Amino acid sequence: MKMNNDRWLLRKGGYDDCGITSVGGAAFELAAEKEPAAEVDWERFPVREMVKRGWIACENSISEWFDAVPEWERLCPLYHQMRIRSNKQVDPYSLAAWTARIVLKSRDQSLRGRFNLDSIDLSLMRDLAKLSDSETGPQDAIGRLAELGIAVVVEPHLPRTYLDGAALWAGGDTAIIGLTIRYDRIDNFWYCLMHELAHLALHVGDERDLHFFDDLDTSEEIDPREVEADELAFEALIPKGAWDASPAKLLPSKEAAELLAKELKIHPAIVAGRMRSERSYMLLSQLVGSGGIRCQFPNIEWR
Repeated sequence: MKMNNDRWLLRKGGYDDCGITSVGGAAFELAAEKEPAAEVDWERFPVREMVKRGWIACENSISEWFDAVPEWERLCPLYHQMRIRSNKQVDPYSLAAWTARIVLKSRDQSLRGRFNLDSIDLSLMRDLAKLSDSETGPQDAIGRLAELGIAVVVEPHLPRTYLDGAALWAGGDTAIIGLTIRYDRIDNFWYCLMHELAHLALHVGDERDLHFFDDLDTSEEIDPREVEADELAFEALIPKGAWDASPAKLLPSKEAAELLAKELKIHPAIVAGRMRSERSYMLLSQLVGSGGIRCQFPNIEWR
């Protein structure tokens, strides 16, 4: 099933794309038609943290650093159409810096294909989910997506961004998924990846090009697009029919999780994560693969 044909079975339609929106929290809106250079307060960027992380050489070099970012993403969270899923007060300057960072890092990836709106479908997402059962699954998935022109960039979040992931596309032949691995768990990695893929499958290129930034801890009063991305991510990882027929839906046990995982050829952490989300996050903490993701990215300095 190609998602761009019907924009997924769950598509509701009828959205208001009037500006930059923070879902569940305070909205901040800045006019996209204004010239960014005349509006930017460079002192509001987290320059000390950026220097500490080695992003910039000194506090005075921040504007030059942004000059290296492609025009379509320069200062994106300050001036471009986007949506933020968070019920916290997100700092747009910190978000702009993080966004620029993942755009720059995406340039270092060897993408072997060109992104188009037909490249992501439910079958692909389910195939990716099956990679979770391998020790090298996250890297294998990143490599598979590179073949489709999708750069997956892992970068820890900046303070006051509260990010789990982001999906960026502004036309052209490259899309970007940013992941922060804020929670170092196998179930969380795969859910975040599927959620951002769902945004690319369902929402980019729809009426207007939008960028999505997600704090997946937020679940109340969220944008309908976020509901759709959640539902598609769940369906890709654990099809509704399999979930409804499995003892795992009613019996939150290690055995039930492992049985369904074996049937679907996915990591048991994914099933455990679903069981926890449906019932209680106090359950099955030993099964969600804590400490199983950051170790696969040894070149990143985790904070």
